[in-house]
Amino acid sequence: MNDLKKRVEKKITDYIGFDIKKIINSDIHLAFIFGGAVRDAIAGKKINDVDIMCLTESMDLIIPIIKNEGYKLQSSLATKDIQSLYTHVHVIVEPMTFIKIIDDDIRIIQLIRPGQTAMRSKDYRVKNEAEAIRNIYYLLGQVDMSNCAVHYSYAHGLRESFPGAINHCKYHIYEILDTEMFSKRFYIREDKLKQRGWSDKRYADEKQIQRRKKIETLVIDVAENYYLPPPGNIVKRKYEERTKNDDDFFDLF
Repeated sequence: MNDLKKRVEKKITDYIGFDIKKIINSDIHLAFIFGGAVRDAIAGKKINDVDIMCLTESMDLIIPIIKNEGYKLQSSLATKDIQSLYTHVHVIVEPMTFIKIIDDDIRIIQLIRPGQTAMRSKDYRVKNEAEAIRNIYYLLGQVDMSNCAVHYSYAHGLRESFPGAINHCKYHIYEILDTEMFSKRFYIREDKLKQRGWSDKRYADEKQIQRRKKIETLVIDVAENYYLPPPGNIVKRKYEERTKNDDDFFDLF
C-alpha cells in the first residue's frame, strides 16, 4: 500500500508542479484530494485536474500556498460535474478554481467546501471538528462511479469510500453508484471514460484482469484497513438500459 500511496503523491506532485505535502500535511489536516486525480494517479493515466475537499480553516491555509506557487483564481472554470453539485444537488459551496500554465499545459486545482445540506438536513450546521469530518466523509462518498470513490489525505493516506474502489482504479474498471451526484450527465462522462480505456465491470475481461494481477508486483485486495466508509450506505445503481432514442439521453445536450 505504501508504494501505491507514493505513486499517488508523485503523480499529483508532478501535475501541480510542487510537493503535494505542502498542502496535505499535519497543519492542514482537514483536506482531502478526491475523485479523478486520485483515480488517474492510481491507474497511471493523465491527471486533468485536482479537486480538494476541505473546510474554511484549511482552505484559508491552502490558498496563499498555491498562490505563492503561481496559481491564479479563475472561479468560472469549475467543471460541469462539480458545478452540478452546487447548482442542482446543493451539497457543496461554489468551488474556487485556480489555474497555472506548466509546460504549455493548463493545471487546475479546485478547492471545495461542503454545503449546509450535505448531511441531508436543512438544520445541519458544522458545530465541531467531528461533525465537520463526518460531513466531508459523506461528500467523499457522493460519487457516481466506484473508481472515483478514492481519496488521499494526511490523516488517512490513500483510502476508498466504496469497497474495491482502489482495485477498480488499478484495473481500469468501474461500477455505477446510486448517489446524490448521479445525474443525466453521467452518461457523457461514462462515454469519455470508455474512450480513455475504462470498462464497466459487468463487461470487463476478467481473464485479462487476472493476468494483470499476476504481473503486478503489488496487488491491493479489498481490505478493511483501506476502506473508510462514509456516513450513509453507498450502493450500486440498478442497471438501466439506454439508447440514443431515449428522450433523457438527448436532454444531456
